[in-house]
Amino acid sequence: DFSGKLPQHGFGRTSDWTVVERERNCVTLQLLGGAAGYEALESCLTYASDETTLTMTLDLINHGKTDLRVAPAFHPYFAVDGVVKLDGEPCDIASLADTVFIDGAEHTLEIGERKLVLRSEELTTWAVWSDRPSEYICVEPSRDGQRFGQTEQIPRLERLAGGASQTYRFTITPAA
Repeated sequence: DFSGKLPQHGFGRTSDWTVVERERNCVTLQLLGGAAGYEALESCLTYASDETTLTMTLDLINHGKTDLRVAPAFHPYFAVDGVVKLDGEPCDIASLADTVFIDGAEHTLEIGERKLVLRSEELTTWAVWSDRPSEYICVEPSRDGQRFGQTEQIPRLERLAGGASQTYRFTITPAA
């Protein structure tokens, strides 16, 4: 965040999560708190797959009485093994050392022979980047990109009210 109080990519990335449920094609992880000021936040992250779809679901629950500022995102890395296209346009991965942001609920990613549909209704600002263009590309849905904490006032989209919860989903499916 811009205040410098939280690490880049948030505290969830470097925190110890607890496995609370595990089935054949599904695992749910839980994080209680995670950083100073977020002791009342419960985060539950579920990864579920079937024959064609990977679904990631993040449930945030504010057990406190005051609003919490939140900026969820998913961070998938896609291996590069051919020409990359994003929404049908060739993608110069080498130019993505500086993150590019795109908007929308759905994007199509083509890598070689693979064609995937990436979808999130709740996280519609997508960070596209790579610091190892011969190895991977990231196409990451987020709440508001890198705008978290730019002002002291908490924008509506970044606010999780005391006693409230919010669910965010991200799916990856093969394109038809």
